[in-house]
Amino acid sequence: MSTEHAPITCAKHGEAYATYVCAHLVDDPVQEWFCDYPSNENPWPDSWCTRCNMEFEKQGEWNKKNEDTLAIKLACHNC
Repeated sequence: MSTEHAPITCAKHGEAYATYVCAHLVDDPVQEWFCDYPSNENPWPDSWCTRCNMEFEKQGEWNKKNEDTLAIKLACHNC
């Protein structure tokens, strides 16, 4: 997943920063989810659900072996 957060225009929130979430979280946001801790360099870390985290843990990182298991969706940092 990308760690760069470019400015975007969200239909609901207007000007915001891009972040990425798995489609499972978009479809059902009330579930356990995972992400890196926010930092100064990455204040809106990408996030993913338990199902996607199992794929992450198999490799210990996101890479070519597991990235095709993700259905990434663009969201604004306010969404």
